[in-house]
This record gives sequence, C-alpha cells and structure tokens, in this order.
Amino acid sequence: MPVICSARIPPLNQEEFHALDKKVMKHAFEIHNQLGRFFDEGVCRTELVRRCVADGLDVKREGMICTEHETSREKYFF
Repeated sequence: MPVICSARIPPLNQEEFHALDKKVMKHAFEIHNQLGRFFDEGVCRTELVRRCVADGLDVKREGMICTEHETSREKYFF
C-alpha cells in the first residue's frame, strides 16, 4: 500500500529523535500545566507551534498523508 506524505520529513537517528521529542514534550507539558487540561485545543496547538518556532524548530501546522490500496484512497491530516 503506497503512502504519500505532503511534508518532507528528514530521517533522524534515535538520538536525534529523542532530543527533538524531549524539546517538544517539554513545551507541551508546560502549556498543559499553565493552561489546564480543559483549555481549547486550537489555542494550545497555536501556543505549542509558537514555542517550538521560538526554540528554533522548523514547524508545520498541518500536513497530509495519503494512502492508496487497489481502488481505495484515504487522506489523513496531522
């Protein structure tokens, strides 16, 4: 089943992935602790993007993955 992604995702080794994950999750937990768990998801997402960009990360707000199998084609957004 072919998988097509609209975003260019550079390959990362395990060490690079863990460093990136640590940065993003740090921001996500800080936002959760400051705003609370019932705060609007869109506001939290915007704040996470803002903090990641300020931290020097290349951030895309939304991407698409398309899967194809025989006559079926599905699009997923992340």
